[in-house]
Amino acid sequence: MRKVVRAFSPLAALVLLAACSRPDPPPERTEPWPAVAVQKATAALVARYRIAPASHLEVSLATREAKLAGRIPGVDGALQLDLLDLRRSQGTLRIDVGALRFDVPDEVGEARQQTSEAQNWLDLGSSQPESARRRKRWAEFVVTRVSASEAVAAHEGKRRPTRRPDIEAPTPPPSSDPPPADAPDARAAETREVRLEVTGDLTFHGYRVEHTAAILLRLHYPEPASPETKPTRVEIQSRRPVLVPLAEYDVKPRDASGTFVAAGMKMLGTKVGRDARVSIRLVASPEP
Repeated sequence: MRKVVRAFSPLAALVLLAACSRPDPPPERTEPWPAVAVQKATAALVARYRIAPASHLEVSLATREAKLAGRIPGVDGALQLDLLDLRRSQGTLRIDVGALRFDVPDEVGEARQQTSEAQNWLDLGSSQPESARRRKRWAEFVVTRVSASEAVAAHEGKRRPTRRPDIEAPTPPPSSDPPPADAPDARAAETREVRLEVTGDLTFHGYRVEHTAAILLRLHYPEPASPETKPTRVEIQSRRPVLVPLAEYDVKPRDASGTFVAAGMKMLGTKVGRDARVSIRLVASPEP
C-alpha cells in the first residue's frame, strides 16, 4: 500500500508554535491586598486673622416708595486663609443684628424712629427682658464652601496699587536708633486681589439658611507677594449685595413687646423691602 504524505502548511506550523509558546495565566491575587494609591495633597500655608472693629455691614430695605438704609457696625469673627489654595479657607462671622442703625440725613428723630421700629421687627423691642434681647440679637455665618474662577493662591492674585489702609497702624514713638537691616521697606509693599464665591450657613432667630456671597479679597503684603509671605491686612468686600429674605428668618411687623402686628404687613413691599440687601465691608488683622 502506498503511504500518502500530506504537505504541512507554514500557516499551520505558526498556529501550532503560538499555541505551544503561550504563557500560563498568572495566579489570582490573594490577601494581603495591595494598598490603594493616595494622591498627595497640595501643601498648605494657613494664616489666621481676626475681624477688626472697623468692619461693618451695609443694609438696604429700600423700595420704590422709600429709601431705607443703614449699617451694622457690630461684626466679629475669625478667618483661616489657606494662602496656597484659598478654596480650602474657613471662617466664621458673628453679626450683632441688634446694633443695626438706620441713616436719615438731617433727620435725627426719623432715624431713631426707623431704628426703633426695626428693633421691634427683629423681635428685639425695648419692652422685652434684656436677657432675651442679648440672646436673640446675634446672627452667625459659617463658611462651608469657597470657589474661585481665577487664582487660587493668594500671591497669584491680580496686582493692584497699594493704597492707604482703612485701619491706621499706631504711630511708633520717635527713636534715634536706625531701623534694623531686615525691616520691611514700605515702598516694596504690594496688594493682590482675588475674586471668590463664598457659600455658608446664616443662622438667626433659630433659622439656618444657606447663602452665597460674591466677594473681592484684597490682600496687603509688606513686601512683594510670594508663597512664603503672609499678608499683614486683609479686606473683604462684596461684589454685589447678598439678598436675605426677611420671611426666612421670621422678621415681620412686631411691637416693642414682640407681639405680631398684622396691620404692619401692608408696609412690606411699599415702605419696607421684603428682602434685605446686605453689602459686606470687612477688615481682618493677623491674630497675635
